[in-house]
Amino acid sequence: MIHCIACRGAHLITTNFYDDLILANNECLKKSSKNCMVMELIFLFTDWDFATDGKKATAFSELCCALGVAFNLSMSDPGILETCNTEARVADLVQQLQNLLELGNLNRHDTLKLRGRLGFADGFLHGRLGSLILKRFIDHAYGSISKLDDELAMLLRLMVVRLESVGCKTVDAGSFTEWLVLTDAAYDKEAKSGGLGAVLVDAEGRCRAWLSLKLGCDMCGIFGINDKGIIICELEFLAACLGCLE
Repeated sequence: MIHCIACRGAHLITTNFYDDLILANNECLKKSSKNCMVMELIFLFTDWDFATDGKKATAFSELCCALGVAFNLSMSDPGILETCNTEARVADLVQQLQNLLELGNLNRHDTLKLRGRLGFADGFLHGRLGSLILKRFIDHAYGSISKLDDELAMLLRLMVVRLESVGCKTVDAGSFTEWLVLTDAAYDKEAKSGGLGAVLVDAEGRCRAWLSLKLGCDMCGIFGINDKGIIICELEFLAACLGCLE
């Protein structure tokens, strides 16, 4: 509701990052936005409490922190955004993992809670190793023993290294070039034959590759025409798979 009022009513550039509302402005508008405090007026008029001092009352900055995540906007002119966990978030998680390694025990409730916290933090780190590590937490949570085995202890130490050493996740607007694979299929129930095709289109709308296949009775029989009567779903799925392979 607040996000809708800010964007549609006051025409503010505001994100909705879970329960944090991040206000964005150009450098030349930073001073006037701070002085008029339109966002603060919205909070007041809608009777919401908000921080007016302390660490929660932050000022405009190229390094914006919310919910333990730091957004580095210093390279926004060329379209580059870096995201990472704040130093405080990393230190807190590392300390929690080290305490667990010393304790050597982790029950189901704490395992699921820790997996949620680590999963959120890992989403802002480069690479996919963290998701592979976190899969092991589910096995431990629903296992019969709460004591940490050697494998899980090793994974916890590996997660500590990952949190402390892995770099920021970078989003580069200049690197996105969208290519499309357009696919379709057809099936003639009476002739018991069909066909499928796919076209690869680049970011400029040019056709880069295509395929077209005619499927006779024998080939259609592999997909179960004698049992199902119609196999359009299977052929369309096959067209999509072949389009991706090509």
